[in-house]
Amino acid sequence: QCLLTYLGYDPGGIDGLDGQKTRQAIRDFQTAENLGVDGVAGEQTAIRLKDAVWQDRFAKDNIVPSSGQPPDLPDWWSKYKWFAPSEFRCPCGKCGGGIEKMHEGIVAEANALREYLGVPIVIVPPDGHSGGSGYRCQSYNDSLAGSVKNSRHVQGKAVDIITRGVPDEKVEARLAQRKAAGKIRYWYRISPGAHHMDIE
Repeated sequence: QCLLTYLGYDPGGIDGLDGQKTRQAIRDFQTAENLGVDGVAGEQTAIRLKDAVWQDRFAKDNIVPSSGQPPDLPDWWSKYKWFAPSEFRCPCGKCGGGIEKMHEGIVAEANALREYLGVPIVIVPPDGHSGGSGYRCQSYNDSLAGSVKNSRHVQGKAVDIITRGVPDEKVEARLAQRKAAGKIRYWYRISPGAHHMDIE
């Protein structure tokens, strides 16, 4: 499930269970990789999953705005190998995602943190509502308890990240270093394994 999520497939969360959404995500991956499609992560599928992660063969971005056309994304997206643009989409499911509104500086910082930690970071989980967040449309932002009207998420200048398997102290030490260097404006721990960071 972790590898599927990292590649942009939707196993319905990372819970270790072989549920319907996990099997569908495996089938989607098998189809994309021209494997036999059975929804089972057998030996060939497992090998191909690891290869896909190693070679950054991400799932095709399936976020299409209400206009029916994919957004025109700036060329700078291609510089950041650890994230697909779809990972920064608004989780509301109504606004078209807003990934074209993300600021390069925050994507660069998320990428740098991923490089430093050496493990995948989740920005917006596949279910869209489990703690991570990149861009937020104003309507979605307003619907969240505790959000502020002038949120940097609405400006495309903030991310909430999920770092499973990494001590919070390690993440926070790095965020503090980046803040001291003037690379990020503000950060805080949302909950264990989840942090917010934003830029000017």
